[in-house]
Amino acid sequence: MDVTRASAPVLPALRACMVQLALDVQSTPHMREALEIIFRHGDFAGECMPPWPPQQEMIGRTNGVLRVVFARAALAGELPIAASHQAALLTGFAFFQTLRNCVIADARAVSRPSSIEGLDLLFAWISAQIRGAEAD
Repeated sequence: MDVTRASAPVLPALRACMVQLALDVQSTPHMREALEIIFRHGDFAGECMPPWPPQQEMIGRTNGVLRVVFARAALAGELPIAASHQAALLTGFAFFQTLRNCVIADARAVSRPSSIEGLDLLFAWISAQIRGAEAD
């Protein structure tokens, strides 16, 4: 699903896409192994190791897509324009933590609800931002 082209409402489509990707990572050994290489690189090297280009590229590309998605959501009135940049950054962070949880934890040991609770918390915050803006 290309959430950058999703019709309004954009945010529910984004959440559904992220949840599905997390579940796919959790249930697909090949995807888990590929992401594990990216996530674990540098974990054991401490702070003396420079950032790894594949990690930087993945984070940069994802954050770029999220900025576009949240700008579209803001233009569609789904959240305050002032909150769209902050929401995009927090979404990127929560999404990578969700993927990391899916990769590092044993697929059989992590239940669906616990693997996506960070995304649930994030989208609850976004909903609160929307309600707060509507009340103003």
